[in-house]
Amino acid sequence: MNQPHDERHPAPDGLECPTAPTQECARSLTADDERFLDEFARKFADFLDHARYTLNHSLATCRGYKAGYQNLRHFLVAGAGTVELRTRMYAIEAWVAWNRKRGLSAISTNTYWRATQVFYRYLEQRDGIQNPFRGMKKPARPTPLPKARTPDECRRILTTAANYPWKTEYQRARAVALFGLLIFAGLRRAEVTRLLYADVNFEAGTIRITRGKGRNGGKDRTAYMNDDLRRVLREYTHQRARMGYTCPEFFVSLKSGQGLSMDQFIRIFRDVRRASGLKFSIHSLRHSFVTMLLQSGIPIHVAKELAGHADINTTAGYLRVWDDEERDQVRKLRL
Repeated sequence: MNQPHDERHPAPDGLECPTAPTQECARSLTADDERFLDEFARKFADFLDHARYTLNHSLATCRGYKAGYQNLRHFLVAGAGTVELRTRMYAIEAWVAWNRKRGLSAISTNTYWRATQVFYRYLEQRDGIQNPFRGMKKPARPTPLPKARTPDECRRILTTAANYPWKTEYQRARAVALFGLLIFAGLRRAEVTRLLYADVNFEAGTIRITRGKGRNGGKDRTAYMNDDLRRVLREYTHQRARMGYTCPEFFVSLKSGQGLSMDQFIRIFRDVRRASGLKFSIHSLRHSFVTMLLQSGIPIHVAKELAGHADINTTAGYLRVWDDEERDQVRKLRL
């Protein structure tokens, strides 16, 4: 049985759930409001526990649930004194309008809506509440173009990683290997830091990726090395062996001798980005990988599996090509 999350039962993996109203809003809350908010927080904590450990949703997905809940709770508290909070919790259309009036982006509004409807579906099944999301259309959001970098930009990023003034050759080889995995294998940042030494098989030319993005704990898949990726990974493992590292993680922190943390990875990324003179995100390099797969003629269903996408429509979004290539293709048109 799920336990209420209080000081004796902490939320899973540090996903603490706020139970007290903010100081500026506490003055307008009645005792009944505070009791309702405490009860609402306990129910959400039970849902979070259920999502994490029963449904096996990833930590990243649970963080999304928490963000949606916190936004909804802010809406509830903001309406204190105007309507009973037990009634306001069903005013989903008013919540959407409140977010839009505050200038929240269409993407964030849509994301909070989708995350929170899962919580309400849980309450419907567990407590038999009337689910206000039923029959509602989710808020519209724009479909962003994948932000792929051009091949020349990817080459510059790798060149920058190789020529940055690192203090050791180990750090140099590690940085190039990190960016190589992003560009040539399309790994997500969490997949990079979670990679184990045994996951990389040079004989088979494969990289085993476990617990990627997706439901039920994440989707496993296999990535493959091209010649460039094999070369930079071999150079890194040579430097790793020279340093005498034996921890199970593939990427190792010079400071601790244990696995590279996400914060350390992000610092390496920011150093290279700043030195390259290019504005790009970690995820845009994954976009580049998927786009290059499709442009090289790989069938879309194969690209879907290599990218670890759950829906082929996600992969199809990468069929958009760069503007200069569109212009080149238009110039070729003849009657």
